[in-house]
Amino acid sequence: MSTALDYVNIASMTALPMSMDTVRTIDRSTGAGILAFVGLAVVCAIALRTDAGWPVFWICGVAFGVICQRSRFCFVAGFRDLFLMKQGRMMRGIIAGLAVGTAGFAMIMATVVPNPSNGVLPSDAHILPLGIATVLGGLMFGFGMVLSGGCVSGTLYRMGEGYLGSWVAIFGVLVGLYAMARTWNWWWDNQISVDRLSWLPTALH
Repeated sequence: MSTALDYVNIASMTALPMSMDTVRTIDRSTGAGILAFVGLAVVCAIALRTDAGWPVFWICGVAFGVICQRSRFCFVAGFRDLFLMKQGRMMRGIIAGLAVGTAGFAMIMATVVPNPSNGVLPSDAHILPLGIATVLGGLMFGFGMVLSGGCVSGTLYRMGEGYLGSWVAIFGVLVGLYAMARTWNWWWDNQISVDRLSWLPTALH
């Protein structure tokens, strides 16, 4: 006979973000997904400096979607597996991807600004001030990810899988982006522009 605790456990499992794929699938595909993602980033960087045009970006976009769907890549799933399931494979993959991206970004910016101690910031890096708006934006974005059951990349590939909730979530993302675009000048003039502009290489020097 089922108890109330059984129903609570079943409800909690069905509320978990992303479909509960086997750990084995995540284990085998995360590394390949990271390598493929880095490869796509390199191809896109080359395309930006050439006349390859939109066909290359379209191919990279399709490949990126396939990689995300097959690897089940999702930031929310990484935290979920780590804290609820005591599985760190997805989180290790996320950290590895961030490490590779950070190192690559640093090497590219080093060619633009060889000596960051002079205070010159790379114009193509889109460095913005760091302040309370960054913290509040991160909290709101994280809250939205929990409600939707996935990050934006996870929500996008779940849309392709037919999850209606993901379509609702991405509609909310679009509404938020529209609101930001309409009010960005006000936020910049009243809050963001007065925050401190900080670039880590300059701070380290």
